[in-house]
Amino acid sequence: MEQNDGSADGWQSPDDIPPPPLPQATETVPAEVASPQQDLLPSNPTGPARPSITAEVLREAQAIVDRAQRARGTNRTASHTKISPSIKAELDAQATLITDDEGTMVKDEFEDDGSVGESFSFPELEDAARGIHKTHALANLLTMTPKRTANLRYNRRKGYINITRAVNVEAIAIQMTGNLHMGKNACDSCKKGHGPFEECVSLGSNFASRACGGCHFSSEGTRCSMHKTQSATLTKAPTKDKQSRKRHVQEDQSEEDEPPIWKPAKKGKKSYGGPATEQPSTRDGESCTPM
Repeated sequence: MEQNDGSADGWQSPDDIPPPPLPQATETVPAEVASPQQDLLPSNPTGPARPSITAEVLREAQAIVDRAQRARGTNRTASHTKISPSIKAELDAQATLITDDEGTMVKDEFEDDGSVGESFSFPELEDAARGIHKTHALANLLTMTPKRTANLRYNRRKGYINITRAVNVEAIAIQMTGNLHMGKNACDSCKKGHGPFEECVSLGSNFASRACGGCHFSSEGTRCSMHKTQSATLTKAPTKDKQSRKRHVQEDQSEEDEPPIWKPAKKGKKSYGGPATEQPSTRDGESCTPM
């Protein structure tokens, strides 16, 4: 007896039906979704990435110095202050984010004994934390990109420089962010070697009345020859006395007046050889005409 497997009439058992094929994954990762490791790769394949100097990096470095100062619990009373090795390592790690060829050295200089060096750098401005946020101009200066270090003169490096005053911190920030004036373009005080800094630097704007950082230090900006009051005095010298001022005014007016195109007539009438005739006149009501 033959068994009917159902193939004759087209019927199949459920066990004989093959399962449908599974759908293959066709989803792709969007281009904007990158792996966390991809963001950490340097943009330059030939060398490490060099991040630009931003205000966030400077503020972070300043915050580190501020935490170090609060950890010490003492005010800075000398040009050298001991710090812990952990804070020193953290400062070094922050300083490596900024390269030398980008125009600045935002790094504390340390000696062998682990103390802060004498030369100024941008994070050291946080030592004046009590006055650093008191002036609106100083807050704007700290957001600018530093161009150089504030180099002290040789005779000022050995002594203590008071950077707890806001005006002195402003002068240091001007030296690091302003425009350099060299040679004959420097102010008279910097040419003579006065002031705490080696270079003559100013912002070239109305800040500090256009005075350089060396003259602005210790609130002595009015002595700078680039100060707006000094430049106004040099352009127009005052006259000596009242008579000389009048004479200068008359000379200026005579130069402005144009010469007349005709000459005024002379007074009196010309005689043509005849007898001179007297003009009639009255005096006390009487006629003076000759009879």
